[in-house]
Amino acid sequence: MMDADLTSVGTLGLLAVLVGREIMRMTRESEIHQNIRELHQWHAKTDQDGVPVWYMRHGFEEAIVRLADNIEKQTELLRILHEDHRDLRAEFRHGVTIGREDAG
Repeated sequence: MMDADLTSVGTLGLLAVLVGREIMRMTRESEIHQNIRELHQWHAKTDQDGVPVWYMRHGFEEAIVRLADNIEKQTELLRILHEDHRDLRAEFRHGVTIGREDAG
């Protein structure tokens, strides 16, 4: 009688473990499927031109590169202008003005 009770307890325990594992597997699969559905929804979003927002247009990439190049050029020009301005202020402080140097 005791062996039968242990066997039924063991069987019920094993059944509980198997059912628990199956519930966990189904829950994980459900979460994975939900994540996949969300990825598909995000991936399907498009801009006003119908281009998926996940993709960067080649023209946009080129525009960014050109913009970066122009910023570098403008920064260099600004540096040169700043140096010229600094030199002119120094000359002005020392009394050197345009036209006076040639008359000297």
